[in-house]
Amino acid sequence: MAHLEHVVAEVSRLLADPGEALERLRPYGPAMSDEELLAYPALLLGSSREMAEQLRAHRER
Repeated sequence: MAHLEHVVAEVSRLLADPGEALERLRPYGPAMSDEELLAYPALLLGSSREMAEQLRAHRER
């Protein structure tokens, strides 16, 4: 898996649109596919419940 470059955990925003998240993250991971960016463990998308589920899934890996 490719890695994001120069990412600092500084922003915590609820984004309803995954496309907006991809647009914001693309400069940090130009070599990563959309699927890789959306699957990146530091990125949580969706409702609060969906984000909690993502955290549990990452913990179980």
